[in-house]
Amino acid sequence: MRAELQNSRDNAAKFVNPKVLQEGWPIYREFEVEYSDDDVLIYAPRVVQEIPAVSCDRSVPTEIPKDENRVRVYAPLQETPDLFLKFAGLRRHKAKTRDEAAEIMLNWAKNYGVLGLNTGDDRRESLTGFVSSARRATRCLKLYEAATVETGDLPDPDIETLEKLRVPGKTAKQKREAALEEVEVIVGVHLEDECYPRLYRRVNRQIGTTLRFEQGYGFRSLLGAMYLQMMWLMEGNHPPRCKGPGCNRIIRIGKYAPGARELAEESRHKGGRPRRYKTRKDKEYCSDNCRVKAHYHEVVKPRKQQRAAKS
Repeated sequence: MRAELQNSRDNAAKFVNPKVLQEGWPIYREFEVEYSDDDVLIYAPRVVQEIPAVSCDRSVPTEIPKDENRVRVYAPLQETPDLFLKFAGLRRHKAKTRDEAAEIMLNWAKNYGVLGLNTGDDRRESLTGFVSSARRATRCLKLYEAATVETGDLPDPDIETLEKLRVPGKTAKQKREAALEEVEVIVGVHLEDECYPRLYRRVNRQIGTTLRFEQGYGFRSLLGAMYLQMMWLMEGNHPPRCKGPGCNRIIRIGKYAPGARELAEESRHKGGRPRRYKTRKDKEYCSDNCRVKAHYHEVVKPRKQQRAAKS
C-alpha cells in the first residue's frame, strides 16, 4: 500500500515542475466600476507617470512607462495554494443585493486578481461571470466533499447533501459515483479551456548541464490556476477535513502541491527556508463557528453533564 502511495506521488510530481508554481498573475490597486441594467463591470485602468519629451537622439533607448496601478505580480499556485477553497467558499457569504455581490467581487479582485474569464484578460471582470464561476466552483467542491467523505459504520449524512444538489441515483453508491462523474466533467472542462501543457528543461546549475525535459502545466487565467489546485486535491489522498460536529469540509489541499516539495528542497539547498503552504498544517476547523461548536461538544457539554449527575 505504501509503495502504491509513493508511486502516485511520484507520478503526480512528474507532471508538475516547480516552475509551474512560480507562474504569475497580476494584482491591481484601483478599479473603475460600471453599472448597467443587467450587470456590473470592473476594470483596472492603466496608470502611468507623465511621459517625458522624446529625445531626438535615437541612440537613447525609450523606456516603457511603468503601470503604477499594478501592485505586483504574484504566483497563486505557490503563494495561495488553497485559493480554490477560498473561491468556492465565497458562496457562504450570501449577498442580499447586487451591490453586496459587486463588493465581494471587487475585494476578491484587489486581493487575488480578476478571474481572467475574458480570454485571459487580467484587468476586467463582470459580476455575471464572477458569480457563475463561484457558483460552479462551490458545487464542484460540495459534490467532491460529499462523495468522498469516509463514514465507516456510521450513517451517511452526506447523501442528504447529494440529494439537495439533485444528484441522480437510487442508492448511496450510485449518487456518489454520479457526483464524482460531474466533478470530473467540471474540472476537466476548465483544465481544457484555461490550462495547457508546457515543456520545461531541468538544468543542473552547478555544472550548467541539461538533465532532462519535463512536462508541466501553464494557465491562461486565475480561474485555470485554481482548477489546477482542485485537480491536485483530487489526485491527493485523504485531504484534511474539518473536525467540527457534522462538518466534512476540506480545510486545505495539502502541505505541498505536486512538485512543491522539490521546490522546497531546492530552496533549502540554497540556504533559504523551505517554502510550504501558508495554511497551518495543524488547522483542524474550517471556521471559528465549527471550532466553537467542537469546544462546546467536547468540553462544555461534558462538564454540564457531570455537574448534572452530581446534583
